[in-house]
Amino acid sequence: GTLSPPMYPLVFLNFAVCRLFYGYLIPFAETRKPDLGGVFWVTQLTHVFHGLVLYTLLMTGVLARRAETYGPCFVAAPSVVFVLLAMRRFQTHFAWERLPFHELMSDAGKALGKLATKRETKGLYLQEELLDPTP
Repeated sequence: GTLSPPMYPLVFLNFAVCRLFYGYLIPFAETRKPDLGGVFWVTQLTHVFHGLVLYTLLMTGVLARRAETYGPCFVAAPSVVFVLLAMRRFQTHFAWERLPFHELMSDAGKALGKLATKRETKGLYLQEELLDPTP
């Protein structure tokens, strides 16, 4: 859309058709899968960062090519560096796979553990399919 405004109707048509087909496929044609939300979420955010890098590079190149001077290109170029630094920070700064042990064992972590109380389990769960069938 930024480089070619006539793309908007084609993109709208594409999304309408995708909504029609995926609206059927997701609830009816796919089987249930285990929840891997954290891994998929981080992967999606990484892909968004990759797209941002490509977009900022493309727009900086367009400004360099179409402007009469390189001034607009020099103004836009730091955004590429910013996106790369933000992507690096996202990949290295956040501990999303496991909680660091020192945070878990700190006073604040122990205090959180005391707040969590276990509830009593009532009743007995038996899976009848696995019981011995002999009378």
